[in-house]
Amino acid sequence: MEKTAKRQTIQKKLVWDTIQSMHEHPSAEAVYTEIHKKYESIGRATVFRILSDLAIDGKIVRVRAPYGADCYDYKTQPHWHIQCVKCGALMDVPAQEIGMSLPANSINGFKVNGYTLVYEGICPNCQAKSEEN
Repeated sequence: MEKTAKRQTIQKKLVWDTIQSMHEHPSAEAVYTEIHKKYESIGRATVFRILSDLAIDGKIVRVRAPYGADCYDYKTQPHWHIQCVKCGALMDVPAQEIGMSLPANSINGFKVNGYTLVYEGICPNCQAKSEEN
């Protein structure tokens, strides 16, 4: 069976351009809100579906964040994340910074399609606030 090319719609372009411009790991709701400011006719379900499709296609990464809604990352090169347990801020952690290697293509018989690793901690802003009190 031949694989058919996916159509490039105006909505897909809007979502793609918006996620590329938002560098702080936005949630689906944040992407929708940003797009809806200029294009009121676009539906929430449409934005959520397109984000899911982009993640499945490997064009963006869905980060399953332990503290809050899933977020999306336009950076698809190997890296991990750290999330603040107090404010929920999510930041990139370069793989070489922690000295971990990437997972094998196969683990325990599973074919590895992707991965996410989210460390938990307290961000510098929340640490500073704690020290002030």
